[in-house]
Amino acid sequence: MLTLGWVQFLVYLGAIVGSIFYVLTSPARSLLADSERLSFIVAYIIRSAFWAILLVGVVDMVISFMRVEGFLESLFGLDVAKNLGRASYRGVYIHYPLIGIGFLISLFTRSLGFTWLALLIILAELLIVITRFVFSWVIWCVSGMPDCSCSPAPTP
Repeated sequence: MLTLGWVQFLVYLGAIVGSIFYVLTSPARSLLADSERLSFIVAYIIRSAFWAILLVGVVDMVISFMRVEGFLESLFGLDVAKNLGRASYRGVYIHYPLIGIGFLISLFTRSLGFTWLALLIILAELLIVITRFVFSWVIWCVSGMPDCSCSPAPTP
């Protein structure tokens, strides 16, 4: 039986053998040409990872929000709502296709755009600050503080 350890070993071995084969079959190619080719591949991988993470993050956030607020059952039905709550279902049917879409988008876009990256970082920090404030307020009110307007008034 082929275990995950053997699969990883064979992937590493394949990468090493493939590298040796590539070097031996292209002796006339200069190091500069190899450098340009590898730079293109690395840029593509970075763009693909950016788009895949962005798409998966946004869609996952929307699904989680809809699940918490109870919108999934009314929009998609009870079976799909339960399935979207399972990580194995969400990974196979939502995340993997979005990763593929991210790889396709990165084929047609040549730059990430520093402005967009900066905007995403600022929005993420803003969401972190807002959610910390909201959750600290909710926890404070739920704890039953007497001067909290949302806690029930004590009965005499």
